[in-house]
Amino acid sequence: MDNLVKIVCAFLLAIGFTSKAFAEEESGSKIYLGLHYNSLTYSEDGSPDFEPSALSGRIGILSPSGFGIEFRNGAGLANNVQNLGGFNTTLEVVSISGLYASWSREFGKSARGYFILGYDEVEMTATVPGLVSVTTINKGKSFGFGLDLGTEDNTAVTLEYMNYINATNGGLSGFSIGYNVYY
Repeated sequence: MDNLVKIVCAFLLAIGFTSKAFAEEESGSKIYLGLHYNSLTYSEDGSPDFEPSALSGRIGILSPSGFGIEFRNGAGLANNVQNLGGFNTTLEVVSISGLYASWSREFGKSARGYFILGYDEVEMTATVPGLVSVTTINKGKSFGFGLDLGTEDNTAVTLEYMNYINATNGGLSGFSIGYNVYY
């Protein structure tokens, strides 16, 4: 929880420090809120892939030049069960949060493509019923890209790929679909 507080504080400071830069550009910086369904894949060498899902919210600010800052926070929606060594093992995404910088470019009047880079904290729990439950917190750099469709009327359907955890022996990545509202 301490790291989540640090991420929120960093996000608020970043908005505070950059708000003047955003305000000095042509008026048109937009604050946005979004809700997204995340279909995730957790891969680890020598094990079958787990495919849990999560629901996440996001808040960010996007300048007319295409630079943005975003905070996300989410929680697991559905667990996934795989057989590991003869034991049914459940993987749950307990929480997922991060702070990101993005760069985007509009294509026409109703589409915007973007790249995103940031720092994540992902808490996951693996459970073998009746035997053991292990919770891990993974922290590190993340990256992704996406497409917003319908940005002309201040709403957009978003399609995105993110690589949340990138470790030498495995990682967490996934696709999401969501809805953003721009103010």
